[in-house]
Amino acid sequence: MKKSTLTLALITAGLVSSPSFAQSNEENWVGVYGLYYGTDKSKPIPTAHLDDGFGLGVEAGFRFDQNWAGRISASHLDISGSTNGVSDDGLMLGVDLMYFFNDFYVFGGVYDQDIGEGYEMLGYGLGRHWTLSENLSFVSEFAAYRDIDESLYDYGLKLGVSYTYGGSSGSSAPTPAPATATVSSDSDNDGVSNANDRCPNTPAGAKVDSYGCELDSDNDGVVNSKDACMNTPAGDEVNANGCTVLTEKDVSIEIRILFAHNSAVIEDPDSSEILDLVEFLKRYGQTDALIEGHASAPGTAAYNKDLSLRRANALKDLLMNRYDIRSSRLDTVGYGEERLLDKSNTAAAHRINRRIEVKISETVEVPK
Repeated sequence: MKKSTLTLALITAGLVSSPSFAQSNEENWVGVYGLYYGTDKSKPIPTAHLDDGFGLGVEAGFRFDQNWAGRISASHLDISGSTNGVSDDGLMLGVDLMYFFNDFYVFGGVYDQDIGEGYEMLGYGLGRHWTLSENLSFVSEFAAYRDIDESLYDYGLKLGVSYTYGGSSGSSAPTPAPATATVSSDSDNDGVSNANDRCPNTPAGAKVDSYGCELDSDNDGVVNSKDACMNTPAGDEVNANGCTVLTEKDVSIEIRILFAHNSAVIEDPDSSEILDLVEFLKRYGQTDALIEGHASAPGTAAYNKDLSLRRANALKDLLMNRYDIRSSRLDTVGYGEERLLDKSNTAAAHRINRRIEVKISETVEVPK
């Protein structure tokens, strides 16, 4: 037996017989895997240089505690040659020390490989156990191997499955009652294992994130299962039910639009007065507007009343059709010449009397 193989055997024997392993209550595992193995291009066998190939293997892992573990593995490799179609196969044995970060782990160890010639190597890498069920995991791993004597570098990509079984305490420990023999790995049944669950007591049926905590879709600080208002605007102060805290506020707006002589046409539909009115109506969606139409004194009273109503309706149509204000929020009235602002018989007086006015003054509830 080669010196390196003897070394591996001694390390393995020490690993499985150590007091920490014998007393461990942590979960251990066994697994099978397929391996893609790439060799250093200058790695020789008697008749050629090795290139790359594939392998199959088995492993057994032993948890010392939540983070530390040991592993032994055996892989059968079939490696092709880089020239003359020559290939060779052989066995690779390994012993690793592993450190787990939840499901991820890093490892390092010693390996003995016998493919045409014997190689003693140091191996190290990164992997993950992907949970499929309470006992089964999918394993993915990348490893690098450095030949101790010849400074050659190989690498391997491994995919496999592992079966986890629970460790037991020493033989003197009492046998637990059947009702408590197994501790669920997902105590609140939210789909996130206890090891990764930052919120271990979520209500049954609640949707959770990858850390096992309830979702808060509108980011208002109230989880969905307790949120009675699921789409609270960003920045609003909310109560315990996730609804915007409201307070009463007096709001008002007043605008005036003038018209040409004998006309009901709004000359500037995008004037600042109209845009201010639109913004007000959209911001305070529960308010209603009364649009008052007026006319100057010249002409008959009946004609002026009809003209003033047409002027009021022109603004109503504009607000509905151009700015999507609901018809039910808009009322119109035509006062004709009944409410003159200036009763003098001058061109300037007639001009300011040809108008529409909108006055809104309400007490509304707004975000606090």
